[in-house]
Amino acid sequence: MGIKLRWFSLQMLLLSGTLLCSMPVLAQEEEQDSTQAGVSLGRLNLKNPNSIVSKYTYDPLTDRYIYTESLGQYNINYPRILTPDEFKELVKKERMRAYFQQKIAAVDGRTEEGREDQKSLLPNFY
Repeated sequence: MGIKLRWFSLQMLLLSGTLLCSMPVLAQEEEQDSTQAGVSLGRLNLKNPNSIVSKYTYDPLTDRYIYTESLGQYNINYPRILTPDEFKELVKKERMRAYFQQKIAAVDGRTEEGREDQKSLLPNFY
């Protein structure tokens, strides 16, 4: 009877171990606070003053456009080097931005230029 008792207790031990290991472990989840802690620094986007000259120059030896920003004779940023395709894409984006800003100013009509540009809009917009 001692062998049967040992066998039964071994089976019960294995069964209870299997049940305990297969049960999902229920841990208490910590709730996340919805507010952020710490400092949030915003960004200021200011236009460059008139004393900073931004220009593109073409280098025919490398077939690249070089964008520089300088204050007097000192470069204030690293030069940005563009391929001709990148330069054309950048010029296209700048022209599109200027076009839409002009149309928005015309619809708004707050400035003198905007009032002048209203003449080129469709009549039902002004």
